[in-house]
Amino acid sequence: MKTVIRLLVACAIVFPVVIAIMVIRSGIDISSGLSRQKGRLDYYASAATGASLVLLRSGNDAWGFFEWPGKRVYGFFSGKAERGRRGEIKADLRSASEQPLSMVFPAKSTWGTMTLHLEGGKNLEGDIPFEERKLRDFNIESFAGMIDSEGRKVPPFRSLLKPISIEDGNVDFAASFFHIDALGGNATAFSELVDNKLRRGNRILDYARDRWERFGEDRRAAAGTGTGNPSRVFVERQFIIPSFPNLYSIATERYVYDGGAHGNTTMVFETIDAASGEILEPGDLFVDGWEKALEGKLREEALRLLAVSSGGKGVTLSDYGFFEETLRASSSFFLCRSGVGFHYDRYELAPYVAGDFTFVVPWGELDGLLKAPELWGRAK
Repeated sequence: MKTVIRLLVACAIVFPVVIAIMVIRSGIDISSGLSRQKGRLDYYASAATGASLVLLRSGNDAWGFFEWPGKRVYGFFSGKAERGRRGEIKADLRSASEQPLSMVFPAKSTWGTMTLHLEGGKNLEGDIPFEERKLRDFNIESFAGMIDSEGRKVPPFRSLLKPISIEDGNVDFAASFFHIDALGGNATAFSELVDNKLRRGNRILDYARDRWERFGEDRRAAAGTGTGNPSRVFVERQFIIPSFPNLYSIATERYVYDGGAHGNTTMVFETIDAASGEILEPGDLFVDGWEKALEGKLREEALRLLAVSSGGKGVTLSDYGFFEETLRASSSFFLCRSGVGFHYDRYELAPYVAGDFTFVVPWGELDGLLKAPELWGRAK
């Protein structure tokens, strides 16, 4: 009997300690009710092919940016770990080029190397060997929360036993789901730079808490009207493209569902000069009159990609459902090893069903348009 009592007392002491350690390690933010976990950020390059990619992972989710300048293939991608495939990650390249092009990553890299398998792309199927490159300035952190159909916050302790992923929001369609994957800096100075340029000076945790509280307020306001569907979805994710020394293009993608037939997805881009601490603007890169000069190049690139994906059935942009034949430079621009990219959200160029578009004009086609062309030949 005494032995049983001692065992119960020991469990009563040890169990809370174990739970406390799990809470601390999992990063649950008790005060806000958010699950909080560290993600993983890797940068790879292939000496054999010239391809490169940034792979970000959190829970079962994977996303990033892939480019193969020699093949003129590029695009943002997103996917998740596949069950039954030894934890392999399968993602789809979100670009008009070579649709559908799927990418299969191993669950883990081996001694700084990784083999990417491509599927479905014309003349692109096969394996690409990659070597890991240094990208230690950044980290990625994820936050998630749910509000049930009764308007109550769901306790975040579910993340004690499993990773937090965007797919968690598909469990209960009557509930409201919140998720953020945010980039941060490792060193103090770099962390402050990233916070200032991406979050108006707010730390990642403060930013996530503020968005979560506003999300809850929107949910309560919608439920209070008594009309429509009060369920809400807020998903924000950041991509990074480290194409040049000290220059990082960062895309913040946000999906918001407030009821109706579908949600809305937008992407906002910033190119940070880590040496000066400034945001690079198009005027810092191009000479006067560049917008007009790029219209033809963007149209040509769009038609090239659309022709590949559709089998060359169209000869004009309107043949592919575009609203206009003129393709103006988007204010959402970024730099990559292939060239200068321009992104267009849904509805900007074509109906919602057509999706969003990303077009990259190669560096070699920008002669005469760059203020300092000698600076843009040193891509990583």
